[in-house]
Amino acid sequence: IVVKNGGTTIGSCTLVSATCTYTTALLPVGVTTLTAIYSGSSSFLTSSATISQTVEAQTSRVTATTLSASSESATVGSTVTFTATVTNSTLVTGIVHFADGATSFGTCVLSSGACSVSFSAATAGDHEITATFIGNASFDTSTAAISYIVTVRTSHIAVSSSNNPAPRLTLVTLSATLDASATGLIIFEDGEGQIGECALSAGHCSKTVSFATLGDHLISVEYGGDSLNSAAKVTFTQSVGITETTVQLTSDLTPARYYDTIHFTATVSDSTATGTIDVRDGVTGIKSCTLVSGTCTLFYYRLSVGSHDMTAVYSGDATHAGSTSPVMVQVVDLATTTT
Repeated sequence: IVVKNGGTTIGSCTLVSATCTYTTALLPVGVTTLTAIYSGSSSFLTSSATISQTVEAQTSRVTATTLSASSESATVGSTVTFTATVTNSTLVTGIVHFADGATSFGTCVLSSGACSVSFSAATAGDHEITATFIGNASFDTSTAAISYIVTVRTSHIAVSSSNNPAPRLTLVTLSATLDASATGLIIFEDGEGQIGECALSAGHCSKTVSFATLGDHLISVEYGGDSLNSAAKVTFTQSVGITETTVQLTSDLTPARYYDTIHFTATVSDSTATGTIDVRDGVTGIKSCTLVSGTCTLFYYRLSVGSHDMTAVYSGDATHAGSTSPVMVQVVDLATTTT
């Protein structure tokens, strides 16, 4: 059997049991008219048959994958959407696998040649993100990769003082609050000197301090950062004023008798207070004494018979406010006599 494409012989085959097969891969794209011609034999006449053979262009299996992100960069813990697009001369179907380095974080099924997966990075730094079209019976595999930057969160420190302004030498609690994920230490400084530190728990910590000098103190609050949160520093002004005081007045004789020597003791609430105490009978000052370690004692023997409203008046000093004691009633009875 001779096989012809139009008038051109393209091949032949030998009959076996009245049948033969001819195979070719050389037919052009399009419709081809093929003729099979039997040349006959001593026993059989010649004959021929014609068919039309349609040849389509072969579809390429090769694919190309591209990868894009919903944002140029992200912070730790935030969500980014990565989209893979797989192309071919025809519409590609199949599955795309996504990975961060060697760690898989999702797969998706192509729809209209594209699909997306969301990703949240647990660590900061450069992440090599890959999208791999895994291929199938119709299409070859292909891969795309991008370098994606993940940064630590920007820290914001909220600070507070339990007492601002605060009296000198009184306890003040300084507090710092950050994102609940923040770990590490908070450093408190007054000017150039450290006055305390505290360890964050659930993003919060406090330190109790006191201030010996009057005036405005520029307090800095510094956080060194961790693997998820950036370092940060803020400042605020802590005002320190004079220390409020109270005074207590006591007597060693009550009641006393006329012309007895009475010892009056005045004690100021802060033992560092200096200055003088003026002991008064009503509005009349009767005697003064100088504070030592916040206390002083004086004696007096000229109170008249009767009840006396005694007070101790503290004049104050550069760092302590003046104050007046509550009234202490000093009773003076008649003196005893003998005959």
